[in-house]
Amino acid sequence: KEDVERKQAEEGRAELMYQEDERKYAAWRAHVEKMRNAMTLETTPRGNSIKFHIGSITPRGAELFTPRGAEAATSVSAGAQHAALVHGSGQLYTWGMGASGRLGLDETQHGNPRADAHCPTRVQALNGRPAVDASCGTAHTACVVAGGELFIWGSGSAGKLGLGPVAATEECYCSVPTRVPLPSPIVTVACGACHTACASASGELWIWGCGDGGRLGLGDESLETVLSPRRVEALWERGERIGSVACGAAHTLAAGIVKSEWAGDSGAERV
Repeated sequence: KEDVERKQAEEGRAELMYQEDERKYAAWRAHVEKMRNAMTLETTPRGNSIKFHIGSITPRGAELFTPRGAEAATSVSAGAQHAALVHGSGQLYTWGMGASGRLGLDETQHGNPRADAHCPTRVQALNGRPAVDASCGTAHTACVVAGGELFIWGSGSAGKLGLGPVAATEECYCSVPTRVPLPSPIVTVACGACHTACASASGELWIWGCGDGGRLGLGDESLETVLSPRRVEALWERGERIGSVACGAAHTLAAGIVKSEWAGDSGAERV
């Protein structure tokens, strides 16, 4: 009789544990579904930024969470110690280490352009310019906005900002997103450790920064630092039209356009 009662008690405990697990799972699924469909924005106390619940897969990190609904992002990029996120509304958010002004938060960080940001913070300098693409390098950031203008900020070492000869004479940085003069609209940008590349709507590949090792693709005679954007003539002369580009620590990859279609309400999005 005692054995029967003990077995029944164990089965009862097991059933209660199972029911509790089922209840927790159902609650978790309901939470995921709610956040996935939520279209109510939660903002920071000052109302400058949307609150993003950034999760982690590491044991010491925050609970795993994927922003959806009102928090949905269209793209994200990670540098060595900072990150950038393009929100569905066209707003650009950055966070992480702020050294060299790589976050572009001059108008947000209360007068300290090199302050760290511990949560995604809106880059207010780009107000009125919806972001369509962004890339983080080791210590700099670049962003393409609607209309094809390219803005860049952060460390100016090795000429990777493409803002001219000032970087040739001294170590400098730019903490305010600054437009890079280019002759045609840009559709995508990539930042490496010491160089930057972008592709135009017409398929031109523009590149600048440290040329060591031939990473710029400008030929054996151009292995030096390039301080302003220069078109990669070897591709253009062969009739190659570039649709996407990626920069590594010391090399560059570019993908040619096989077929190009324009979509969106205004025809401003290439797919």
